[in-house]
Amino acid sequence: MRQLGITVRWRDLRRQPPTESELRQLLGDRPVEMFLNRTCPLKEQFPRLSRKEAIAMLAQHPEWLRRPMVIAGGQIVVGYDEAALRALAGRL
Repeated sequence: MRQLGITVRWRDLRRQPPTESELRQLLGDRPVEMFLNRTCPLKEQFPRLSRKEAIAMLAQHPEWLRRPMVIAGGQIVVGYDEAALRALAGRL
């Protein structure tokens, strides 16, 4: 990301897990599934959970969050998507 000119503020989500409040803000109106790591053992069950339950589970299991999460200029890119990161860098 630094190669794209993006200044990075690093946060290890396993050592500093996001709170439920942070997750609610981060997710906004986006689907919870967008933030799930592909290896999440309960990935198939998340669509059946309420939003509140899903956020609580992610707060308890930050390893289930997809990484990296790049947040800048009111935009978010979840997971490594080089094209999306380049587009984000171009808007900054």
